[in-house]
Amino acid sequence: MSNHEHTSTTREVVELPKELRDIRHELSTVITSHLKKLKELGIVENTNPNQSQHQINIIKRDILDLVHENDPEGYRAISIHSEIIKVRHTIDLIENQSIDAVLDYFERQKAEIEDVDPANASNATQRFVTHTTVKQAIKNIQDYNNPHPKFSRIRVLLAQFLGVNNGDKVVVVSESTDTVESLTSFMSANFEVSQLVGQKNTNKLKNTPDTERSEILERFDQGDFEVLITTTDIVEQSTVPKADLAIVYEPASTVILSTNNPNSTHLKETETIVLTTNPPSHLSPSEDADNTNSQSTSDSETPASKGEIKIRVDNNLNQTITAHFSNTGSVTAQIDELRYSDFIISDRISIIRKTTEEFQKILIEGSESFFREIGKLDSMYPEQIFILEGKSLYKNPKIESQAVRSAIGALTIDFNIKVLRTEDESDTARMVNALATRS
Repeated sequence: MSNHEHTSTTREVVELPKELRDIRHELSTVITSHLKKLKELGIVENTNPNQSQHQINIIKRDILDLVHENDPEGYRAISIHSEIIKVRHTIDLIENQSIDAVLDYFERQKAEIEDVDPANASNATQRFVTHTTVKQAIKNIQDYNNPHPKFSRIRVLLAQFLGVNNGDKVVVVSESTDTVESLTSFMSANFEVSQLVGQKNTNKLKNTPDTERSEILERFDQGDFEVLITTTDIVEQSTVPKADLAIVYEPASTVILSTNNPNSTHLKETETIVLTTNPPSHLSPSEDADNTNSQSTSDSETPASKGEIKIRVDNNLNQTITAHFSNTGSVTAQIDELRYSDFIISDRISIIRKTTEEFQKILIEGSESFFREIGKLDSMYPEQIFILEGKSLYKNPKIESQAVRSAIGALTIDFNIKVLRTEDESDTARMVNALATRS
């Protein structure tokens, strides 16, 4: 087995075939149509379907303001926005997951209507599954007889590393349980494969029991099979044995390589290939600069120069921690006034930092306002990270340890926020820098 003293990470672009690009384009016209409806309501100016997720989240925040004011147009707009999200998610599955994942998602949307009283079903869901263009896109997906290009590329990579390079073991990591199942089935014809699925499963895949999980990891370590295909939460929760290669199926999963979770140590020391598709369907803020909405927020992202990594740091943080951020190399720290975040490292990722003492105080005095702020942040950034800094998390006699665990569980499960631990201010700064370089 190869030994890797430092992580070598390569981003590899997988080109979508024309058939899938055409389907993506047709679905984009649906988004444009819905954005035009929002423009007619006076909510947006920009009808470009390739807006960043951050911009789409800002639109939702502005619509929610209308809803809270009992503006009837707000209720119509939120339904239109929900349908936009469903179409965008379908496009994301086409680009980044698998053919089966797209079809399974559409079937789940149909089942959502069939399983409830039609009068109580979501209007957005009903319109989504009955939209002529969407239905045609799904039919075209069903008629597409080739594997997803990422599947084909992974098969080639496995052949190269296990065959030509005489490697022993490869780990493939994906956020999607549907993709793990489909990929395992696809690769089993040519390689010795096993799969592990964690706690985030919401579909037909069953979670791998703890006893079976330990057995599979032990068998992989002993070389009983050569390819382990697993979900990101397994990597976060379990110690995955060393491998010759780690293949990260989608760029969003690279956060597991940046955490200080000791379970992911072996993966961080493994040569890694991150798969992405090109061109992306949703433009970054810098690409979308010529066609942006007039809506803004104090937490919004100002694009960095090409090749530059910019970390925005809240000016309310004390000077001791901000001093750890120096403008060296490709990393630039910008002190700014951020409404809810402590750090912003990209147009899609924001970070909140609390010391263990601050977190304990929040729980003792009442956490309602804290979680309300978390909810507001969720409407602005698709990914949030919560950093807990310090070592004395469970040592405050004024609060039960279980209450602390419940609050962390709420962040993780209810808000889908990754919770990371750091030792002190210097460790937090190093963590934020590491996350920024991979965002």
